[in-house]
Amino acid sequence: MYPETDKIKKYVKWGIIATIAFVIILNLPFVMVPVGNRGVVMRLGAVTGDVKGEGLQFVVPFVESVKMMNVQVNKKTATLSAASQDTQQVTSVISVNYHLDPTKATDVYQRIGVDYVSKILDPSIAESLKNATAKFTAVEAINKRDEMSNLFKTNLLAKIIGTGIIIDAVNVEDVDFTPEYNAAIERKVIAQQDADTAKNKLEQTKYEADQRIAQAKGEAEAIKIQSEAINSQGGSSYVNMKAVEKWNGILPTNFVPGSAMPFIQLPSYN
Repeated sequence: MYPETDKIKKYVKWGIIATIAFVIILNLPFVMVPVGNRGVVMRLGAVTGDVKGEGLQFVVPFVESVKMMNVQVNKKTATLSAASQDTQQVTSVISVNYHLDPTKATDVYQRIGVDYVSKILDPSIAESLKNATAKFTAVEAINKRDEMSNLFKTNLLAKIIGTGIIIDAVNVEDVDFTPEYNAAIERKVIAQQDADTAKNKLEQTKYEADQRIAQAKGEAEAIKIQSEAINSQGGSSYVNMKAVEKWNGILPTNFVPGSAMPFIQLPSYN
């Protein structure tokens, strides 16, 4: 019986030692601040205003603790809907690159906490995009997407100024509409294509008609000039002369009684 009691006492002893060691380890006067973070020093639960940089940092055991604040550049992506200037629902895929100002880590933690993204950044993004989208029609949201992105960024910068959040880049990556509006756009495009085809055909027909008119005018002008030339050369005598020039010298073998000699009309002398 006594050996069992000694064994139990031994286990209890080592358990106490392990517990004390664990408590000591947890309360060592050092803390490791990871890369891309700042350590906000707390003393008895209150913010001290002291900020620890990256690496192994000294803290007062049992009195001070450290809250980590990420200051690396992070990317926020979201799909948000807003009304356009012509009251169409525009769904935009946006991305925002941001980071926490390291010098404002203590202030942000004290005022907002570690969840500053959901409390400050997300609502600011939604409202800024809503205001930007309302300045453009649905079609302009596609054709002028860069302009909308710039206005979105301007709105967002104005919203988060003084919060300790720094905006590095803003982009509207994609824009889409309701299925009904997409179908309407498709019908409009098809109608425009048909109209363009009809217009081109009409212009082609008009061009061909103009060509025919120009040709007819040219032919009429040529006939007029030729007629004037004939009259200036003696009229019918000139025509007979031209016919003789083209005659091959062979008379027709058959004549209709009472008919005149082909081509040649001899002058009469009285």
